[in-house]
Amino acid sequence: MTALNGLKIANMTIYKYPLNKGTITIHKGFRPLSVQMQGNIPVLWAEVDDNEEQVNVIVKENYTGTHYQRDSLIYIGTVQRQLSTTIIVSHFFIDLTTIP
Repeated sequence: MTALNGLKIANMTIYKYPLNKGTITIHKGFRPLSVQMQGNIPVLWAEVDDNEEQVNVIVKENYTGTHYQRDSLIYIGTVQRQLSTTIIVSHFFIDLTTIP
């Protein structure tokens, strides 16, 4: 982090995080940029400050037409996925209760 006229300016980096495991390890204060398929895996691209502590965050995947509890979830993106002969639409959310 550098200072400019008393303001702290973070040096940011964009990383990708595969969303196929249900949990990601990511820097605190991350900013989601995009969720897209890379090969057969949904991936989150996020802007992070490498100087921030890393935390484990739960990622929830919901499908179109299914019910879910929205209270502690923040939407990060939607992808279409080919499963055998069916295309499903997956919606991804970060569980805010898992961010310290």
